Amino acid sequence: INHIPDTIEFPDNEWIYLLQNMNVQAEICIHLTNIEHREALGKLDRKKREIESQMDNIDEAKASYPEDLLRSRDEAEELERELKPARLPVTKACVSICISDATREEVEDKVKHICQVYADRRFIVERPGDDQLKIFMQHIPGTGFYTKNFIIKLPPTALAGGVF
Repeated sequence: INHIPDTIEFPDNEWIYLLQNMNVQAEICIHLTNIEHREALGKLDRKKREIESQMDNIDEAKASYPEDLLRSRDEAEELERELKPARLPVTKACVSICISDATREEVEDKVKHICQVYADRRFIVERPGDDQLKIFMQHIPGTGFYTKNFIIKLPPTALAGGVF
């Protein structure tokens, strides 16, 4: 899972519990690392300054802002609004789903179904071709992050809303 929507209604949208209710041979694996509140605000402040610097350079060149730069600025401001009053840490999470079945075709069908169910809930689910083994290895208990490509930063409440 590469993106978890910011506004998940609670209750009735428990996205982690949803997989169990689907009754498919699938397992969800979540690796977490917390960044303490003060350190998170410092990193966020540095990132905001970097974004503002890029925007200043674009202003000087009299060009238009790229869409991803505007999105990054909005996400940084939203994260700051969430973190400051609640004094929450930032959670670095890697959420992956492991699917199994008897044949390759049945696995493909389940993958399409699960991706569609999560996409309907505004999650971004990616299926990388080259990182499959690394992501599978992350499902072994006690291992850490094998790939850093799918780490998302979010407040702990986004994960807590995934279970009942």
